[in-house]
Order: sequence, then C-alpha cells, then structure tokens
Amino acid sequence: MREYLGKTVDVIVDRPLGSPHPEYGIIYPVNYGYIPGTISGDGKKIDAYILGEYKPVKEFRGRVIAAIERKNDNESKLVVAKTPNSYFEEEIKALTEFQERFFEIEIICHTAKVEKPCIRVTVLGFAKRGDGILVFEGYDAIKDEVFYRFPGGGVEFRRKSRVALQREFKEEINANILDMKYLCTIENIFTFEGIDKHEI
Repeated sequence: MREYLGKTVDVIVDRPLGSPHPEYGIIYPVNYGYIPGTISGDGKKIDAYILGEYKPVKEFRGRVIAAIERKNDNESKLVVAKTPNSYFEEEIKALTEFQERFFEIEIICHTAKVEKPCIRVTVLGFAKRGDGILVFEGYDAIKDEVFYRFPGGGVEFRRKSRVALQREFKEEINANILDMKYLCTIENIFTFEGIDKHEI
C-alpha cells in the first residue's frame, strides 16, 4: 500500500458522505469508495477515504496522503485529499475512527521533503509510433489542472542521463530502449502544486 503514497488516483465513491453502511448501520462522515484497477489484500479493489470534501460526491481525483495498514485484517485502506500534507496523522485517525476503531492500525503519512530550492536535471524521452507520441497524464491538485509530459525522470548524481532514461522506461512501462539519440536541451520554470520548480 505504501507504494501509492503521493500518487494521484481516481476514486469511485460507492458510500458517499451521510450514507449508511449496508450491513452495520454506520453513517459515513466522509466520502468513501474504491480505486479502479487495483487489488487489495482481500482480492477486491483498494478502498479509500476522501478527506476535505464536505458534500457527497460520485467520484474524486486527488493525492494519496496516507495509508492505513490494518495489523489484524488483510485489507488496508488509502486516504486521499486534494493536496498533499493537508492532514496530520492524528486528524486522519479521528476522521476515520468511525470504521477503523474496530482494527489495530498504523497510519503511514506521505510527507513532502523540505529541500533547498535547486535546479533539477531531468531526462525525458520522445517516443513516437506512427502519428502517436507517448506521454503521461499528470494532475496539479492546486490548479485542478491536467497536463501531459514525456516519460522520464530525474538524473541521479554520477549517473548518465541515458542510463536514467533507460531506468525510467523500464520502471514506468516495462520497456527496454534499444536505441536513442540526443534531441535538444530545454529549460522549464514552472509551478507545480503551489511550489516553484526549475528544471533543465
């Protein structure tokens, strides 16, 4: 479950805020649903609590801010909100206690690293097939804006950029790069989720 921390996910809400539990009569004080295309420890889709939405919703896109690991159950939960670091562990515990009080749990929060502002060296791959270009969809929760970006990632210290790109393609889409050539250098200065960024 921890691998989802910090990721943007879509949640389908099947138990909206104010609705009763189908078996136990619990009234849901938050929106609650599942993440399509996932599998939890019980063989079903991973469930998620949605925090920060104060009216019933049918679906929700946000960032995974915490994982709730149940020590005495095979099904853990995720906690999703619009922005990262918007709730502390004790707040998450209080807001999910209506259901999690029946289990022995550990809450693992996603915390953003506080770093000195710096220019990040990034390598991106321009992969084309016919008229199609491979891109990934990103989401800025602060701007409520979808954007698209070539696959790739940061270049680690003392690591060649071509090696970094090969690693990213393998990790993200399980593809091996057989041949590549340098295209150009681009400098980007932008804001992502309220934080100023600078990359080359």
